[in-house]
Amino acid sequence: MSRAVWAEVAATLPITLPGPADEPLTVFTVLARHPELFRQWVGFAGTLLLAGTLPARARELAVLRTAHLRSCTYEWGHHVPVALAAGLPEGAVAAVASRLTDWDWAPEDLLVLRAADELHDRGELTDPTWDGLRELYDDRQLIELVMLIGQYTMLAFTLRTLRVRPEH
Repeated sequence: MSRAVWAEVAATLPITLPGPADEPLTVFTVLARHPELFRQWVGFAGTLLLAGTLPARARELAVLRTAHLRSCTYEWGHHVPVALAAGLPEGAVAAVASRLTDWDWAPEDLLVLRAADELHDRGELTDPTWDGLRELYDDRQLIELVMLIGQYTMLAFTLRTLRVRPEH
């Protein structure tokens, strides 16, 4: 994508996240090749990531687990620093990519991770997981969690299929 085309697309965005050397992230430059779809997607994804109501820790656990389950190294690499900034210890971040029994998860963390697993495996949540999440989150947050996992599942499919590689 030429700088001129990118500048035109970027001017319409509510946010821009620079990559290394203040260049736009590859995910943006690839998806912006379909400008109309890109503008709609970046608004949706940006709301989930930057203006959501879920606690950052829960959001990042869901994103990382989904990236792991979908083998999306691009999103994994971008969200590890975000998860660390959200207060997840390095050991917990690494444990997201293993069996859930390999780490001593807090019950609320385990529910979020199970939600990602169940949505990956079944396309829906079991009653025990749903009931546990309802005790933690309000309706907006529950909707957001399911849509967040779905959005990162879709993004993983897209990035892997389009062969998008990490910048570094």
